[in-house]
Amino acid sequence: MKPLRTILLLAISILLCSDGGFADVKIKQRSKNSGFAGFAASESEELTVLVADKMKTTTSTRFTGGVVGFFAGKGPRIQTRIVRLDKELTWEIDDKEKSYKEITFAQLRAQTQEAREKMKGLEKPEGEEEKPETRINLKWDVKATGEKKTINGFPCEHVIVALTVEEENLKTNEKRDVSFFTLDQWLAAGNEQAQAELEAFHMKMAQAMGLTEMGADFMSALMAQYGDYLKELREKAKDLKGYPIVSTVSIETVEALQGEEREVKEEEQQKPKVELPGGFGGLFGKRKKEKEEDKKEEKTAEAPKAKAGKPGRTSLFSMTTEVLELSTTPVSGSEFEVPAGYKKED
Repeated sequence: MKPLRTILLLAISILLCSDGGFADVKIKQRSKNSGFAGFAASESEELTVLVADKMKTTTSTRFTGGVVGFFAGKGPRIQTRIVRLDKELTWEIDDKEKSYKEITFAQLRAQTQEAREKMKGLEKPEGEEEKPETRINLKWDVKATGEKKTINGFPCEHVIVALTVEEENLKTNEKRDVSFFTLDQWLAAGNEQAQAELEAFHMKMAQAMGLTEMGADFMSALMAQYGDYLKELREKAKDLKGYPIVSTVSIETVEALQGEEREVKEEEQQKPKVELPGGFGGLFGKRKKEKEEDKKEEKTAEAPKAKAGKPGRTSLFSMTTEVLELSTTPVSGSEFEVPAGYKKED
């Protein structure tokens, strides 16, 4: 089964979202993410400049906890990337070392083709596919809440897109929810032309980098498996308009099933594993069979603690992005050049 989480997030992004950047403008935004299951949590600020066939993005990222934060240090990590469609190349700039790396689109096309061939090699011949025991169903809920407020000078309206992933046992017809995806946005109208220019830039970039064929493969596989559900989403979201000034993506899963007795091998009792249906096996695991007194003690200990998300759910990931500033003044062409004196690295 394909990684469902990745597929669904990409689907939502393709159908509903856009990146923080406009043609002939500067836009500054701030992001904060929890990391997956708390790992690699970070905060960042990003400045994007996009003019016709040139784009520059400077990102300052700070890891905020855990092992990654310890090894990354306290200071921010700054990355600058310039995309030049007119020159068919990208520059990765290191201001600290005063150096840069150049990657041509020809190199990227070769890498893309290699990856595409590998993906094809992993496909099983027709007739050899294993018959699945379960089926994944998707349930969409698209809601304009009617709430309005001004955020960073932008008059916004509140919209929530929720997706529930349901697993259906094909033998017993039993159904149960296994994970939840939510896209919570405050949208500001009046940026339709800028969004169209942004989409045009990214389409040109994808074509120049050779990504359109891989994208077609992906969308073909996506539509074959989830086409009806994506059409339903598009229909429900057709009246949503505006640019996301604040956008929060969150992923939750059901808590480990409680009160359900499971057979656990003796050697596994001290190290319980987690297993969720619908392609999430190995991330969260099976709960051991507990004694009644242990259950009572656990409930008493956890009662005062607040849990993220709705009752019965465990948060896996969340990311909030907020547009801080937007300038429509012309941008200098020097923004899209490597600074003088910087050394090119191989």
